[in-house]
Amino acid sequence: MEPEPGCVLDTVDDAVRWLADRADPDYVGLCLDTCHLAVSFADPHTALAQITHAGLDVVKVQASAALHIAEPSRPAAARAVAEFTEPRYLHQVRELRADGVVLAADDLPARELPGQGPWRVHYHVPLHWTPEPDQPIQPTSDVLRAVLGAVDCEHIEVETYTWDVLPPDQRPRGDADLVSGIATELDAARRLLPADRAGSPA
Repeated sequence: MEPEPGCVLDTVDDAVRWLADRADPDYVGLCLDTCHLAVSFADPHTALAQITHAGLDVVKVQASAALHIAEPSRPAAARAVAEFTEPRYLHQVRELRADGVVLAADDLPARELPGQGPWRVHYHVPLHWTPEPDQPIQPTSDVLRAVLGAVDCEHIEVETYTWDVLPPDQRPRGDADLVSGIATELDAARRLLPADRAGSPA
């Protein structure tokens, strides 16, 4: 069972509450997508503790990163977000208010959100994407790193399907470029694993 932004089971909290009294953990577990987890603004360690406390297991991790926009109201941030607005996929947006309430929009450009708190966007970016620290958009690599460092799961899948809809300057320019990008991303995923697991398939 995989919680996903905008679905009936939107968050880990939703999935745990729904599964706790229904699922036999010998047969049913959670697929934890770290992009989806980041979009919900959930603390990864709290989410993993909640899963364990419910007697459930994470049986698969989808290693992925979302977009984090610290100050979406800044003109530079608005321009940067516009580069990721595309029609093929839904890119659900969440805004964290100062009081901890998470506001939701179904897709970019998310004009209905006030932009007063940070945004997370459901957009799977390559795991090796490392913008300069002063750039208005950053990947949620910290969430990915926290999950990979804490969860005991042998099934880790890199799930970046957005290569052909990335902003033009980040998009592969042919098959060779795509293969190189995927190989680089897999290497980045392996390096994010704890040292005692870095030799296992990513």
